[in-house]
Amino acid sequence: MGFPILGTTTSFISAPIFAFCGLFIYLENEDKLSASLFYCLLFSFGFYLLGFYWIPHTLTEFGQIGFPINHIIGVNALFIISPHLFIYTISHHFLSKKVPLNQFGIVIRTILFISIQYLTPQLFSAYPGHSWIKLAPNLGLASIFGEYLFSLISILIAFELCFIYKKKSLNKFNWILFIIFIISNFMIKTPLKTNLIDNLSLRIAQANIGNNAKLSAERGLPNSVERVLATYEKLSTAPSEHPLDLIIWPETAYPFSLSENIFEHGHQKMPTVFKKIINKKNASIFTGGYIQKVDHSYANIYNSALLISPSKKTQGYNKNRLLPFGESLPFSEGINQAIHQLVPSISFFAKSSTSTLFNATTAEGINYNFLSFICYEALAPELLRNHINSVNGIPSFLINLTNDSWYGDTSEPEQHLFLSRWRTVEFSLPMVRSANTGISTIINRYGVEEKRTSLDNIEKLDYILGIERKPEKTIFLEWGGLPTVFLSLILILVSILTSRKSLFK
Repeated sequence: MGFPILGTTTSFISAPIFAFCGLFIYLENEDKLSASLFYCLLFSFGFYLLGFYWIPHTLTEFGQIGFPINHIIGVNALFIISPHLFIYTISHHFLSKKVPLNQFGIVIRTILFISIQYLTPQLFSAYPGHSWIKLAPNLGLASIFGEYLFSLISILIAFELCFIYKKKSLNKFNWILFIIFIISNFMIKTPLKTNLIDNLSLRIAQANIGNNAKLSAERGLPNSVERVLATYEKLSTAPSEHPLDLIIWPETAYPFSLSENIFEHGHQKMPTVFKKIINKKNASIFTGGYIQKVDHSYANIYNSALLISPSKKTQGYNKNRLLPFGESLPFSEGINQAIHQLVPSISFFAKSSTSTLFNATTAEGINYNFLSFICYEALAPELLRNHINSVNGIPSFLINLTNDSWYGDTSEPEQHLFLSRWRTVEFSLPMVRSANTGISTIINRYGVEEKRTSLDNIEKLDYILGIERKPEKTIFLEWGGLPTVFLSLILILVSILTSRKSLFK
C-alpha cells in the first residue's frame, strides 16, 4: 500500500513514469472495483499532498475559510483536481477483463487513459507529459505534437514497466519507440528557419501588492490606492539602461474599473497615472485591469488586459476562460448572489469569446505585435491555439499576466510557471510573464527562462527581447492534437500485428 503514496511524485517535480507504474500495477492486480478505487484515491491523495497542498492556504486567503474546513475542502478537491483518474479506474476495471496486458492491451490502455485525461474538465491541468519540460531546450517534438505526445509516451512506458513487473519480459517495440522519441527531441530544432529579428526593450513592474492592500485599493480606500499606484509608477519610471518600448504590469494591477468606452475615447478617458508614465518614458503600457460593460448587467465586469500607447491608441483583451469559484460559479444568478454573501471574495466576471492581436510601435518606429492571455489561460493550449489562429497574423511573442498572491509562499507560483512554459515550445514563441508577487520572467521559444524575478519581492525586470517580424506557424499550431491522434492509430495497428496470436485471449 505504500507504493502508490511513495511513487506519487507530481508532474511538477519529476517524470511521473514510475508513479503511474505503481498505480497501474495495483489496478492490474485487483479484481474488485472498490479496491481499485481505493488505490486510486490513495494515489490521488499523494498527488494532493505533494502537488496541491496549497489549496487550504488559498481557501483561507481568498475566502476566509479557516481550519479545519479548509483542509476538509482541500482533501475533497481530489475529485476536482484529478477526476480523470477515477473515471479511468472504473473504465480500466472492465477493460482488463476483456483485453489482456499484452502489446495491444498496453496501447489500448494508454490511449484510453490519455483520451479520458484530455476530455475530462479539470481545474488545474497538470498532466504526465508536463514534466518533460525539464528537457528544454531539447524538445523538438513539442512544436509538432504539443504536450499530448509527451503524456502518451509517459503513460505507454508506465504500462510497459507494469508489464515487465508482471510478465518478466518486455515489448521491444515500445522501447524502440521510446528511444526514437528521446533522440528526436534532441535532434529536431525549431524553428527550422528564423526571420529577421528586432529588439524590443521592455520592463516588467512587479509591485508585490498583497491581497489586503489590493482589495483595499479596489474598494477605493485612499491610502491603499495611493500606495498601489505610487509603487507601480515608481517602478515604471525608474531609470533604465536603454530607452523603454513597453512597460508591463500584471493581472488586475490597476485597481479601478474602466468603462469599455475607453477604447473609443483613447487618452481622453485615460487615468492620470498612465499619462504621467507615458509622458515621462514615451513607452507603451500593458496592464491588467477591469473593464465595465456599459449595459450594467449582472456579471458586467471583465478581467482584462489593456495596451495604452504613446500614439493615443488603446486596445484591450477580455478574459475568455474564467477561474471556477474564483471568477464565476456554475449556478443561477440568485444562488450565486447568495453564495457571494457568504464568501464576499468570490467575483462574478463577464466572459468574453474574442481574441486580440495587440499592435504597437517602438521608439525607433519598428512595428510589433503580441497576443496576451490571463492567469490560468496559460494552461489551456487549445484556447491559445484558437486565439492565435483567429487573429490576422502570427504574434511575435506572448504575454501572460497573472496574480498568484492568493497562494502565498507555496509551490503554486513555480507550478503555474512550470506548466506555462509549454506554450513557448508548442508555438515556438517567446513569452513574457508578469506576476503581481512573482515569479515574473522571460521565457524563450525553446522553453528556457532567460531572466526572472524572485517571489514576494518588489522589483523591476528590464530585458531586450529579440522578436521575429514574421514568425511561422508550428505544426502543432496548425493541426493541434491531430498528429498525436494519427500516431495513436499507427500504434494500434502495430500492436494488433504484434499481438495477433494472443489478442483477446
